[in-house]
Amino acid sequence: TQMTASSSVVLRANLWTRLERLMDHIQTSHAQVILLIMVLTKRRDPLTHLTFMEQLESQQFTSPVILFWDETARILSVELRASTRASSQISQALETEYPRLLRLFKDLFSRLKQSQVSISSEYDP
Repeated sequence: TQMTASSSVVLRANLWTRLERLMDHIQTSHAQVILLIMVLTKRRDPLTHLTFMEQLESQQFTSPVILFWDETARILSVELRASTRASSQISQALETEYPRLLRLFKDLFSRLKQSQVSISSEYDP
């Protein structure tokens, strides 16, 4: 079926609103991972007296941040690919407004950098 011009505008507006919310959700999830790392770094196992992070590192466990970004990138890749295959309107919106998508990611990484600096200054002695 052919989309009307007004429904195309609504679809694009909804797409960008949802992508903005997704970036906010990624930022919140990243902050939770950082908080988890901070707890794992501070808390000690009562038996070994090692921090929980030291125990994970001794077992060659992949960093929670690396796991987070690997999984986030995988999900984004799968979902964007599926969405653009399912809808030519979504594909066209992402292609024609690519600078907007790029700006969303740039803003996300800028906010993550700012929050990282804030967290570091709050918790470093």
